[in-house]
Amino acid sequence: MTAHVLNGVINRPARDAMLLRHAIDDISAHKDELRYELLISRLVRFHWDRTGHLERVKTEYYEKYHAELEDDVEDATRGDFREFVLELCQS
Repeated sequence: MTAHVLNGVINRPARDAMLLRHAIDDISAHKDELRYELLISRLVRFHWDRTGHLERVKTEYYEKYHAELEDDVEDATRGDFREFVLELCQS
């Protein structure tokens, strides 16, 4: 827990990229269940941050996971929900 808090203070975009990846992995692992709450809440929070935080998160995501955030979100979701969260990925 302490390491997570400290990481958030030191490099908030890297921590948030990791949290997004965990939410995407959770959706991918449970395709038959509606497990979208974490992904929605995180994307909404990062999307509405007016300081350009989402762009920094997307950069960290790519550097850490060697994948575009939008591509991973698209692979993990479907239908109208996919369209909604992909819009949230736009800064």
